[in-house]
Amino acid sequence: QKNSTTIYPGVDTKMFAKEAFEKSNYYVAVGRFIPYKKFDLLVETFVKNGLPLKLAGTGPELEKCKKIVAENKATNIEFLGFVNESDLPTLYGKAKAFLFPAEEDFGLTPVEAMAAGTPVIFYNVGGAVETAGPVGMPFDIQTVENLQSVIEKFEKNIENFSSEKMKLHAEKF
Repeated sequence: QKNSTTIYPGVDTKMFAKEAFEKSNYYVAVGRFIPYKKFDLLVETFVKNGLPLKLAGTGPELEKCKKIVAENKATNIEFLGFVNESDLPTLYGKAKAFLFPAEEDFGLTPVEAMAAGTPVIFYNVGGAVETAGPVGMPFDIQTVENLQSVIEKFEKNIENFSSEKMKLHAEKF
């Protein structure tokens, strides 16, 4: 048996933590619109719950997600397209929570969101378990019902997710 050290990909947490943001009422997700990122799960969940959702990114699944919104005449979901890196701290920092429904080896965006003081609701598999797990809200099954259940739990316990706690935790990465 050999001892090993995990070396995480670098995240410039200071870039995201440079200011304190006043929270808004929206949830946010950032990334490529590709199947395993599960943006369609987010869209289907927020079409049903009516809560404000901002989605940043582009990719082949974008039109599928826009179609779900259009078919349901949902007005609570905003597609931002590509967002410049310099605008991400504010987008993350003002969000009520960051959503991470994908299974990733690591996942940079949850760490960026936490560095901006924003809690993470994440799929309880892969790298997010280690990065967001100690301070975030996990969901175990990638279904609308399971995700919605965790969002409701988060809403009832939002005072437990201070910006300072998120920023401190992000510093580990």
